[in-house]
Amino acid sequence: MLPYLWMLFSAAAFTGMSELAHALNGRCHWMVVALARTSLALVFTFSLARARGIQLVFLRPRTLWLRSLAGSVSLLCTFYAFKQLPASDVVAITNMFPIWVALLSWPILRERPGPEVWLAVLSSVAGAMLINQPHLGADVATTDRLGGSLAATVSSVLSAVVVIGLNLLQNVPSQAIVVHFSGVATVFCLAALPMSGASAQDAFGLSLSTYLLLAAMGLSATVGQIFLTKAFAAGTASKVAVVALSQVVFCFVFELIVGWRRFQSSSLIGMILIIGPTAWMLLRRSLAHAARVPAGPADGME
Repeated sequence: MLPYLWMLFSAAAFTGMSELAHALNGRCHWMVVALARTSLALVFTFSLARARGIQLVFLRPRTLWLRSLAGSVSLLCTFYAFKQLPASDVVAITNMFPIWVALLSWPILRERPGPEVWLAVLSSVAGAMLINQPHLGADVATTDRLGGSLAATVSSVLSAVVVIGLNLLQNVPSQAIVVHFSGVATVFCLAALPMSGASAQDAFGLSLSTYLLLAAMGLSATVGQIFLTKAFAAGTASKVAVVALSQVVFCFVFELIVGWRRFQSSSLIGMILIIGPTAWMLLRRSLAHAARVPAGPADGME
């Protein structure tokens, strides 16, 4: 049971990261939140890797760069989605990645998806549409929410690329992979910062409480990553990954308790339509080899 308990702790920590990222929207630019996530994770994971004597990698193998670049774009999409949508909606949509793994395995791994995979795709897409149904309209806010849903969907697709890439990096220590990703993502965020409309004032003119919230977000993400790595190292990847879906439930319950959202049956049904096929896909033996360490919601969680 220990791997599953570790994954529950990981899901709880990532829930804290997700809710803090959403709560920081009114305090600072979303790109600053993403940059804090990557840079703090880089400091924490690099320090842990060096303390444990893990050999880090940089230029080789090339697949490592594919994983890090895809993860960087996925992370940006995730944190943009956190700006537009409740964290529970973002987490639900980004957790569709096992379904995209099944589809991408067709051109990459020559594994043709069966009718049940296409049914899972339709169910998840319908679930994403139901999540957005309460927000449908013609105002600017609705456009922003739809943009957030699209960004979360793109993030889940890129997370599938990350997962397949991880399958090709079996000989690289998982902590070295995370350090490489954190470094590349930090540079990626710094390069994208001017294009996002964020200024130096947005990054350095914040209040002390905001900096503390940013630090808490980065720390919770690192704790979640540590428990996630321990869980996948000790348990069956496909089954442990199903437990990771509990983050969707944690986020939804937390937001109901603190009053950040109202109960809406369409959103709840939409989450079930996404989580159900996703859990089923993860439990399929044909996908058990697809990831040593699944990315979770959008590399925002890794």
